[in-house]
Amino acid sequence: MNLTAYDQVRYPSRALWVTHPYSLGAMARLFGLPAAPAARCRVLDIGCGEGGNLIPMAAALPESHFVGIDLSAEAIATGAECVRTLELPNIELRQMNIMDAGSALGDFDFVIAHGVYTWVPSAVQQRLLQLCSELLAPHGVAYLSYNVYPGGYVREAVRDLLLLHTDPDGDPYARVSQARELLAALAEDRRKPDPWHSMLRQEVEDLEKCSPEQIFHDELAPQYHQVYFKDFVARARETGLDYLCESELADMTPFGFGERATRFLDQLASQDRVLWEQYLDFFRFRKFRRTLLCRTDAPHAGSPDPNVLRQLHLSSGARPSGAGASGGERWKNSDKAVIEVVDPACSSMLRRLSGAWPQAIPGSELLRDAPGKEQDLLDLCTIKFVQVHNGAPGAIRPIADKLQFPRLVRLQAASGKITNLYHYPIDIQGDLAISLLQLGDGTRDRKTLIRELVKKHPEHSYSEIAGGIDQQIEHLTNLALTSSDS
Repeated sequence: MNLTAYDQVRYPSRALWVTHPYSLGAMARLFGLPAAPAARCRVLDIGCGEGGNLIPMAAALPESHFVGIDLSAEAIATGAECVRTLELPNIELRQMNIMDAGSALGDFDFVIAHGVYTWVPSAVQQRLLQLCSELLAPHGVAYLSYNVYPGGYVREAVRDLLLLHTDPDGDPYARVSQARELLAALAEDRRKPDPWHSMLRQEVEDLEKCSPEQIFHDELAPQYHQVYFKDFVARARETGLDYLCESELADMTPFGFGERATRFLDQLASQDRVLWEQYLDFFRFRKFRRTLLCRTDAPHAGSPDPNVLRQLHLSSGARPSGAGASGGERWKNSDKAVIEVVDPACSSMLRRLSGAWPQAIPGSELLRDAPGKEQDLLDLCTIKFVQVHNGAPGAIRPIADKLQFPRLVRLQAASGKITNLYHYPIDIQGDLAISLLQLGDGTRDRKTLIRELVKKHPEHSYSEIAGGIDQQIEHLTNLALTSSDS
């Protein structure tokens, strides 16, 4: 068997929340497309790797069906072993070339292709778009991520330098080490202020957050084809697809611009939507997009309808942060962003959502006590203080004295890399927290958990474990890990 680069060096495979049917379906419905409910849908992941993104979906949505394809036989074998361990009957992982995939796979409500388009030849890019068009259900949604110009020019320059500096036939990890050394040299301070150096340093800082495997496959790959957004949409339209929206409302909103720039963009907004988005890429110097496409003949709108929020579920992990300077209430979200909310009805909605966390609340219920506040609620979603879902994620607060985590979470606990009930990747540290995750199968009460933790961790005293267990449980609950399903 011929090994691919992805067999030799495994690409990290973890959950990506914007690709979940909860998120994709919510965005589609806001933009006028009646997407399938997350609880009963069909999902295809093209380039699924080991299934780190797809398997948690299958575990959380037992009435939905999932198919993942990937060129790497090694990755598929690893994912298939996890599927067998979890005994999931609703997911298939297949070793398959995109060029060989076709209608035999069936049709799908959601098609995901994350991290594929930029790193394959033009012919494969075209086939990927055609495949989405062929396999999408009438109201289906395709998600594709890809690197774009103009921001991509800086990344392309850095990539060209790394390719010049490393041996294409060398050991993968030696190449990454050489690349990191060069990046460190690039990031060093200059004697004189240099605008070009500032852009380089930002690119280097972004790459410093990447794993060696990500640098090898993303920056040193032989295939790398960026595109302008307008050209991507033009290619999609050639295959019978059309632009729906981006994966997040914030990505389509012109934050932080001056008066003249805002006025200019507002004038464009009433004309060609794709052209407006392309201008926005120039204004932002954007380098990466996560785009949702639909069939050309599917109903879809050019802007989000706030009234649709009544049909969706909403959640918020934001917390109040004292009084604001204008007499309102300050709120802080998980990204540490802070806003002041002056409108009492909006503050009340945030308080209700925050108090319910990690559970989501139906939009109809939330807005029943805040009539006419649909647009304000949509604005809170846009600035990432409220999340919107096409269904109710299964996170709950622990019931009575029984602590329960999903089986997948208990399986993932040993690695410390967990997928929560909102499909976010969570890194867990601390031996007691990891053991608590493994023991929380719903059969043990608090006293039993303490007794077993003391037995498993003699290096910790009884008083330390008993005194800290409630804080540990609260922490894991706030990470949206506790569930009513085992």
